[in-house]
Amino acid sequence: MTLASYRRLVWRHLPIMIVGILAGYIVGLNKSVVRQTLSNRIFSRIPLQTAIDADISKYEPNGVKPVKAALVALVRNSDLFGLRSTIRQIEDRFNARHNYPYIFVNDVEFTEEFKRGVRDLTQAHVHFGTLDEESWKVPEWINRERYEHVKSTAQYPHGEKDSYRKMCRFQSGYLHRHPLLADLDFYWRIEPDVEYYCDMNYDPFVFMQQNGLKYGWNVAMPEFMATIPTLWNTTVQFVTEHPELLAPNSLWSWLLDEHGNYNGCHFWSNFEIVDLSFYRSPEYQTFFDYLDRAGGFFYERWGDAPVHSIAAALFLNASQVHYFDDIGYFHPSVLTCPQDARTKGTCVCDSNKSFVQDGMCTVRFLEVKQSIVNPNATKPVRSGPLDKRVAQNVQAQLNAFFAKLESRPQFLGEISVEQLDFGSVPPNLEILDFTSPFSEFYLATEDDASQANTVPASIDDYDGIDDTVDTASISERIPDRPLSQATVRSYFGPRMDMLMGSGTTTPIPRVWGSVPPLYQIPPHMASRVLPGEVVVERTEDDMQLMAKVEYHGDMMLVLKTELQLNYPASQFVSLPVTLHITNIQFSAVAVVAYLKDRVNFCFMEPDLPRTSLLDSFAIRTEIGDAGHHVLKNVEKLESFITEQLRKAIDDEFVFPSYHSFELD
Repeated sequence: MTLASYRRLVWRHLPIMIVGILAGYIVGLNKSVVRQTLSNRIFSRIPLQTAIDADISKYEPNGVKPVKAALVALVRNSDLFGLRSTIRQIEDRFNARHNYPYIFVNDVEFTEEFKRGVRDLTQAHVHFGTLDEESWKVPEWINRERYEHVKSTAQYPHGEKDSYRKMCRFQSGYLHRHPLLADLDFYWRIEPDVEYYCDMNYDPFVFMQQNGLKYGWNVAMPEFMATIPTLWNTTVQFVTEHPELLAPNSLWSWLLDEHGNYNGCHFWSNFEIVDLSFYRSPEYQTFFDYLDRAGGFFYERWGDAPVHSIAAALFLNASQVHYFDDIGYFHPSVLTCPQDARTKGTCVCDSNKSFVQDGMCTVRFLEVKQSIVNPNATKPVRSGPLDKRVAQNVQAQLNAFFAKLESRPQFLGEISVEQLDFGSVPPNLEILDFTSPFSEFYLATEDDASQANTVPASIDDYDGIDDTVDTASISERIPDRPLSQATVRSYFGPRMDMLMGSGTTTPIPRVWGSVPPLYQIPPHMASRVLPGEVVVERTEDDMQLMAKVEYHGDMMLVLKTELQLNYPASQFVSLPVTLHITNIQFSAVAVVAYLKDRVNFCFMEPDLPRTSLLDSFAIRTEIGDAGHHVLKNVEKLESFITEQLRKAIDDEFVFPSYHSFELD
């Protein structure tokens, strides 16, 4: 072969050789590099969000990460599938573009199945560790006899468990000291079985570092006070002994209600992003050691969430605590969804079902922080979408009550609620208990029955009463106390109405426990849903919250009606009447029950000698047109309105009456 022909052969095959070399090089690349490159191209087109404290558009997802951070969880081997679900969402929403490592710790060795099941979901490094004896034990200064008595008599969730108390103590004082976290600057705490609803197109670790933030959260609620009865007094004693540790611009007042009492507010620590220098600080460590020696983690059931929250409110400046309201998050029973989720287009949650943003603890945090960081701000932090929706619902209920009112005096026209404003003062809320829902909540209402399958008309002729049922035994189960005279939809069938009274709006006595069915449904009517039948299937996720609610605030109610003079002819003269109702004082035990596809709400009947949930309120009456001569404060009219308002509240909202909200 001549030199010229050799050169022609080389030039002919040179492109193929170059392509082959490049292909081999690409195949040899680490898969994570290819994945990162593709991810960068895809997500660089997604519009960036905005945050409260700064413009987060600076925190590009593809920039260099100057932060040593990790996603951390204390988990068990049995949490594998719940944790896999969490990791899958975090990877999709955030970490596939960043590859921050995961750190998992356990009080026993992780199984190979667990390690493999976790590593299969991420290209990031995953580290597994165990706890030492010191961090996972009942300390020697705990009186074991007293502790065992506490466990055997505790009336709150997990009250009997050693492991739960050890977990709370570990999360409070030892997780940040685990050797696997020694080189970290930040950690993001994650949990099994939670959901993340929104794409995160910025790096929260970088965001916190560059803005000097120490603690980040996105759910705030009152604590279950039965678990921490002495935590606040112990904290006050600590502050008295160590006043020099308080931050100069702290969030201390966030923890107090308008009367200066501890309100129980805390950040849910199942989601927290923290600069670990905070937990490693002398202030925090001194505080934890003080609480640990007090024994409340075991003699009561102090949780890591209130401990972290109180510490953040004491030792950090308000400007160092950040509310991540742009992260959609669900922890079983609680959803938080960005209010502008539908416009951003990066979230898959319904902001109309999210109530945490407008809860007392969240709103109070924003108000207190604004008063410290930006005291000259004129825009209020309370947007109130939930308040408005709830107010409209309550207003509609009151209007429905007044519309069907039969005892209205002849001189009074129709009554309507023109305005309902919840004001700015939140109620005091104390969680009393978590229980199984009342049996009555599983019974069909007339609305359920009307939506059921059509049944032959002959059902009205069917005598379905079970004559073997001893109705006297049912009456014996009714407590010896005044019967509730609530006018409600009948939750029992027309046959029950015959036993208890007539009509479909029947005073129903309080019945505790299960009641034998009064119907024997024939087979051809098995699909028929009758009022009083069980239509909501019990599930293991059903739960009921009972809480003491006390209110004395600036809520305002405006009613309008007409004062009519019916002589010498009907409505011969009519004068407009406006009633302003303020200074409302209210106390009750509220019941909120979650049942599979619905939430039921009511109040319990007040204990004697109280006869109404509505303790007192002030009425200012104006008769006549505004701007002209007005007759004010008519005592007889005010007495009537007072009586009817109390009746409306007690009839419509006191158990066994309740309001049910279906979940989509």
